[in-house]
Amino acid sequence: MNDNISTPNIAHMISSEGWLHRLEKIVNEHLSESSINNGMLASEINISERHFSRKVKKLTGMSPRKYIRQKRMNRAKELLEAGTHTTVKEVATMVGYANIGYFINQFEKAFGKRPLEVLRESGWR
Repeated sequence: MNDNISTPNIAHMISSEGWLHRLEKIVNEHLSESSINNGMLASEINISERHFSRKVKKLTGMSPRKYIRQKRMNRAKELLEAGTHTTVKEVATMVGYANIGYFINQFEKAFGKRPLEVLRESGWR
């Protein structure tokens, strides 16, 4: 009887992981687009925007907007640490931020340091 209870839970967990993997792939493909939003992502996954928002919140503990911001910030940090890009503006654009000041503000909130500091720590100038 225990097997009957755990089998659906395992199937649900695998299904959830697959869904999150698919979402992450789609977000990464569109990361440089400043216009990425819930409606566009929901459409790509073929579910309603409302269901999309609920599912992201349930599986990640974050709103879709926060999830996307976290993905953008993590990618920006990776790019800055790699030291292959010469300006903060270039990295900001690559992760979908048109407003550099806003990008710097969000980056500092996420990591406690400004993007230029991370760029310098990676050996830039």
